Amino acid sequence: MEPQMHVDEIRRHIERDPFRPSRLHLSDGNVRVISDPDLIFVTRHTVMVGNRQSGEVISDYADYYDPIHITQVETMVEPQN
Repeated sequence: MEPQMHVDEIRRHIERDPFRPSRLHLSDGNVRVISDPDLIFVTRHTVMVGNRQSGEVISDYADYYDPIHITQVETMVEPQN
């Protein structure tokens, strides 16, 4: 298993101003896209990511991850115009 990221690193990344969409890389190989800072909540023991469908204002569901399974937070490259 790859080394875990410390929750403070995750928090610093997602609280940047201005926010930039990011990907959470998980130890099982899955990736979660964070397109809105309101969709992620970080505590010392849990990272909660809301599942919101396009056009919805509020998430119906959320996924919970133990920070030990988050191996990388990657800033997504914005398309060039």
